[in-house]
Amino acid sequence: MMKRLILLLLTGLRVSAAEPEYPVASIPAGLLKNANAVVRVQEQHIKMNSLKDVRILTRYVVTVLNEAGSKHAAFYDYYSQLREIKSIKGALYDASGKQIRKLKQNEIKDESFVSDFSLMEDDRLKSHHFYHRVYPYTVEYEEEARISQTFFIPRWAPQDDEFLSYRKAA
Repeated sequence: MMKRLILLLLTGLRVSAAEPEYPVASIPAGLLKNANAVVRVQEQHIKMNSLKDVRILTRYVVTVLNEAGSKHAAFYDYYSQLREIKSIKGALYDASGKQIRKLKQNEIKDESFVSDFSLMEDDRLKSHHFYHRVYPYTVEYEEEARISQTFFIPRWAPQDDEFLSYRKAA
């Protein structure tokens, strides 16, 4: 009897912990007006374990409404000797909010991030884009980064582009 109860509880937990869904129909009409994309969630949590171990957890979910909004559906982040990217997760959703596919680690580009005015830098850039062209669609990225100093803690900006609506940013 106890085994059956545990199995039922675990089955119920698995059903309730389903993949998140982001149907476009759930976006309020006011956010869609004059928008090329709608940021559904933009969260950043900073956890300071020590002065040399600061974790930055970032979650970004955006619904792209047309081709002009597709620039907001890409992932870009740099890393260096002072900043390490621990993990990157991503997913692509269709207009009904059903997951089409997940990001594979071998799809993440890793390239030099050298500026025009410097002869030598060690900074690198990780990037990814699903290149999906059936509008509207939604992308979700989650990243964990670790910085080994407290001088450059990321800043929060309420809105970073024109024709971009925000539903939740924290």
